[in-house]
Amino acid sequence: MEGRAQNPLRHHNQGTQVPEADEYVSSHLFPSDQNVELAKEAMILSVAFADVSFLRVAGPHLPYNATRAVERNRPVRDALDNVLKGFAFSPRRDGPAPGWQPAQELAARVEAFSYPSTAAECRVIDYSAVGDDPRYLVAVSAFVQEFMSHFMWAIPAMRRRYASDRNEREIMADLIECHGLGEEFYSHPYMVDLRELRKLDECIESYLRVWVTNGKTSSPLVHAIPSNKEWMAEASDIYAACAVFLLAHELQHIQGGHFMESSGEVLPAWLVRRIPDDIRNEVECDCMAFSCTLYSLLHRSVDRIDYADILDFRLFKEARPFGRTRLFPRARRRQRVARESVDPLGHRVQQAIEAALSFYAAMDILAATARRNRRMEEAGRLERVVERREYVQDYVAWTLEGVGEDWGFPVWDRVEADAFLHVDTYVKHVKEALIRRSRR
Repeated sequence: MEGRAQNPLRHHNQGTQVPEADEYVSSHLFPSDQNVELAKEAMILSVAFADVSFLRVAGPHLPYNATRAVERNRPVRDALDNVLKGFAFSPRRDGPAPGWQPAQELAARVEAFSYPSTAAECRVIDYSAVGDDPRYLVAVSAFVQEFMSHFMWAIPAMRRRYASDRNEREIMADLIECHGLGEEFYSHPYMVDLRELRKLDECIESYLRVWVTNGKTSSPLVHAIPSNKEWMAEASDIYAACAVFLLAHELQHIQGGHFMESSGEVLPAWLVRRIPDDIRNEVECDCMAFSCTLYSLLHRSVDRIDYADILDFRLFKEARPFGRTRLFPRARRRQRVARESVDPLGHRVQQAIEAALSFYAAMDILAATARRNRRMEEAGRLERVVERREYVQDYVAWTLEGVGEDWGFPVWDRVEADAFLHVDTYVKHVKEALIRRSRR
């Protein structure tokens, strides 16, 4: 996003406990490259920037006391590692992926931390001293990350709910006829999806209430993502994907030189010609954020800098996952591995798409809320973010069609395209049923 700051805060909120000087969140992937001084400053600013009123209603997911600051920032630091990994393996339009060395150089001058407040934007802090190499701190808005995550959780339910061309009366008649009015009626997939979307309604209402009042409300946030152990792994993946997308956008600004003039080299020429000049830079960063998120998720099994562990995507094309069974043992084994990998890799592609969708949905909902509450300047700024979505959608389709050609099987089809329409349908429902009818 566009929020920037030139100098880090040195003054801290009264009554807050500043972390110890030797306390910081270490990098798993780049421990020898990490700038420890920058990492310690990130911990201090995570406390300094914290909004106490927001944290009072945020619940246990955002612990405020300094003894748990490391715990709060660990997921964001891990997401930064994943972003750098995605950056290393994201192929460029004019050549191959950068590889580990540029990622290591970035790891030495970029740090990230959680920014617990109702801010609708992330912030990049230029921490460079005179004569030093440029160094940056990225403050990830905890509010936006959480909002995006809960929305992303419910996207599968939106796709199932709005994919049906039957009206609700026909569906209800079918449910009554097939299952009666007993317990099975409420366990039917349609009813499960309906309950999940109603839960998301409650979640969004709580987030908007907190956002409008700047955290000064006694009503706690309602979470759509279950907190039980059954869904812990999937919930963790969703939180991580959203954090990666937010960080990747800011990393592209940093890598490009902070408000750089758009060169148009990162996007295909046919798309560049369509984008208005005043938003081209941000569109480029969003597109690169999607690519970075995609390759970060595809390579998430890599837990160290070791090329031997990197997935060989040529395997899919050579083994032709949906082709005739091979005769020779080695070829048969490669084909079996390719077939077994299709579903999980397809799921990761879907997560990258849904992270981008969740970002624009969150901005669209917040923009409508700001306009409803006559916060016109803020509404205009957020609406400019939403304008970028149509170009990013075209880029996503173009990118995934190319990925499908490389892999030898399609990863972008009508189902993925329809996901954009189903999210739009739900966002329209939020605007009409939750925002328009709310009190000013």
